[in-house]
Amino acid sequence: MCRLTTADAPAELLAGLDMAAYAEIGPIMLAESDDGYNVLVGSRPEHVVTFGSYAQPPNIYVRNMNSHAAGRYQWMPDTWNPIRLRLKLPDFSPRSQDLGCLELFRERLAIPDFMAGHVNAAIIRLAPVWASFPGAGYHQPERRANELIDAYHAALRKYKADFNNVESGAVSTAPKPGE
Repeated sequence: MCRLTTADAPAELLAGLDMAAYAEIGPIMLAESDDGYNVLVGSRPEHVVTFGSYAQPPNIYVRNMNSHAAGRYQWMPDTWNPIRLRLKLPDFSPRSQDLGCLELFRERLAIPDFMAGHVNAAIIRLAPVWASFPGAGYHQPERRANELIDAYHAALRKYKADFNNVESGAVSTAPKPGE
């Protein structure tokens, strides 16, 4: 699960964050890392390569992938740096990565689609950002739309259940920001 909570953004957008991470990192590597926030490009389920500090993006070039991508959303420097500056993000922490990803949702006009439940439309809008999205066209493996939609709905159920537990006075199981 992402590190933001329903106090930070609606459950529909938090589920979108989890869907993007599912697409880029995959369920096995999400489980074998810090929810993907510390994963380097080129990692595989059988060999997850991570970085150790969230002070700044690791800026590690992986030659066989021809990429510097890192983090839960596989940030490329040319994407991360303008967003980091615009949002005044202090570091590459999980919270900063999540906030940056929400900014990508805003830039690609995907927020209204998520909020209206039009997940496939959001996926289409976001495909140019992530190589793992269907129709991205980066000549890399792409996830199927129905797989991403299923991941979105599974995450949405969790966020809505956590929100309902908080509203009813029960303890939330969602991670707190910075955890």
